[in-house]
Amino acid sequence: MLGPSGTAWASLDGTGPQLGVRYYPGGKWTSYAVPGFDRARGKSHTLLVDHRGSLWVGTQNDGVYPISGGVADHYGVSNGLSGNDAGLLFEDREGNIWVVTDGGLDMFRDTALISYTRQGVSDSEFHSVMALRNGAVWIGTSGALNILRKQDGKTAIFDRKVSGQGVGPMLEDHSGVVWLGVDLTLMRFQNGRFQEIGGQRFASFGGVSGIAEDSGGTIWVLTPRGAVIQHCRGHN
Repeated sequence: MLGPSGTAWASLDGTGPQLGVRYYPGGKWTSYAVPGFDRARGKSHTLLVDHRGSLWVGTQNDGVYPISGGVADHYGVSNGLSGNDAGLLFEDREGNIWVVTDGGLDMFRDTALISYTRQGVSDSEFHSVMALRNGAVWIGTSGALNILRKQDGKTAIFDRKVSGQGVGPMLEDHSGVVWLGVDLTLMRFQNGRFQEIGGQRFASFGGVSGIAEDSGGTIWVLTPRGAVIQHCRGHN
């Protein structure tokens, strides 16, 4: 991934001098270490650079490390994080940082930590989180699509049509249409309705592992088998 200054960051699974969190200053890759953080000796598998330029590192067994100004902070189960295995980091439009862990969902707002644990969510395995332009937060789990209600901070199953199915990557495109990877299918949410896109096409590639929109409004879908499928708006 690239930071706002153009610095490249990578997280290589494993431990040792050539693994862990690495960055690319001065034309070569090197391990990243600052006071309170040396991930050449630990496992990290998710990174985020926020709008302030701070680096967030999610680890496999040691929580989350926010790093700013060359100094690392740390959040794990012992100081309020819902779980020590951080599988996804996301920044919403208000600058809040969301963390999906093996124990729940957490939000950092101006460094304060708010945890949304398994209570009130449909099941315990979190796959994805997305903040919509209307202020709603959607949470994809192994068995449902949940919505975090803005008015009371509680969760509820959003639509029974996708209940009992794993909800993975999600994207709200520039027009407000939401695209979701649901089990082995691609679905689109528009005008209050879900529609399956592509039929069995995505099942043959192992489902959907990533969704993105380019500057021209074309939707790109990545599958676990490495195929990137271009979806032009208005065509199934």
